Amino acid sequence: MIKKISILILIFALFLLNGCGRKTMLNRVSDTLSGGGNASFIMNDDDPEFVAAALPLALKMYEGLIEANPRHVGLRSAAAMGFASYAYAFLHYNADTTSDPIMRRHLFTRARNMYIRARDYGLSALELRHPNFRAELAKNPEATLAAVGIRDIDLLYWTGIAWMGAFTSDRSNFRLALTVPQAKALLFRVAELNPDYGNGALDEFFITLFGTMPASMGGDPEKARYHFERAVKLSENQSISAYINYVMAISVSNQNGAEFDSLLNIAAQIRVDDIPEMRLLRVLQNRRVRHLRENRDLFIRPIVIQKEEEISSGILED
Repeated sequence: MIKKISILILIFALFLLNGCGRKTMLNRVSDTLSGGGNASFIMNDDDPEFVAAALPLALKMYEGLIEANPRHVGLRSAAAMGFASYAYAFLHYNADTTSDPIMRRHLFTRARNMYIRARDYGLSALELRHPNFRAELAKNPEATLAAVGIRDIDLLYWTGIAWMGAFTSDRSNFRLALTVPQAKALLFRVAELNPDYGNGALDEFFITLFGTMPASMGGDPEKARYHFERAVKLSENQSISAYINYVMAISVSNQNGAEFDSLLNIAAQIRVDDIPEMRLLRVLQNRRVRHLRENRDLFIRPIVIQKEEEISSGILED
């Protein structure tokens, strides 16, 4: 907490300074806010509504600092992660679980816009390190990404995740659909650099990618199953998302009610507090599991079986 208060004091002092002193303070604040571990006090919270109310102010603070320090790669990278996380946790999730069609469209529109903002911060950060990155990526993704190494792996991941999130929030958007190959290329490059990235986080994405995309766009249920098993193994069976993603991509598609129930029962047993630094995300995932189980009939259609004699009886009565 003392560290967080110190950061606020630095930011306040920043706006009181001019010239070289302000520039030094600006770089110090930028480095501190974009350094590792600064999101831990958010991620270990167990009250999503509280965090949802606080995050927009923090994200706007990042945008203000980016405007003041536009060539700071770390700030842009942190903004990409922040906006993508906010879009997923508090907009995309709520859109998936609301029963109000008007609110659903509104939330998906907001999620798309936040994902795009995250994507653009990520791309601009990559441009600072690799000039003309965006234009070259559109022309030749493979050659462009071959020059991007391990130090950019987090940027590649969050930019790709945000890009794909924008598309899944607005699948009818033709312009976004045309850019999906670029988004996938970023994430495939992450897999080349570190196939175990995020202890299964990358595999969680591939479950959805291979499980929901049509075959013409690379969809493959067997690959989805492979990445599901990897995500479970790499996370030591601590990934609630792996179960949710597989159930939604494969079990629902196949209308496999037994698998739907079995996998969600396992996911429901994963304790939220076992990984404190991921508590916030796991609280949200646990809510999603509960929503799926409580609304099973929305995902697995009930099968009505009529006996032959009942059908015959009905015909005779007519």
